[in-house]
Amino acid sequence: MQWMAAVDHALLMLQTSQNLPVKTLQETVANVPIQKYMIDAVRYASSKESTDLHIVSDANTAYIGACLQKHNLSSCFSEIVTNP
Repeated sequence: MQWMAAVDHALLMLQTSQNLPVKTLQETVANVPIQKYMIDAVRYASSKESTDLHIVSDANTAYIGACLQKHNLSSCFSEIVTNP
């Protein structure tokens, strides 16, 4: 089983067997710690006129969005290419 398929399966099991709302899962993922200097680096890079930041990921759009929103980084990226 591929990694993302295993993660999707585990999250679906949590959601159905524990009756967890999707919002709770998104909030939990958004609270995974990110190194402060990574956040600083993203903000610094996005402040440069010649920089265009993109995210290319195999993760779920909702989880990436939740994480970016929590850290006020959504506006730093011009495009996010990921799984729906």
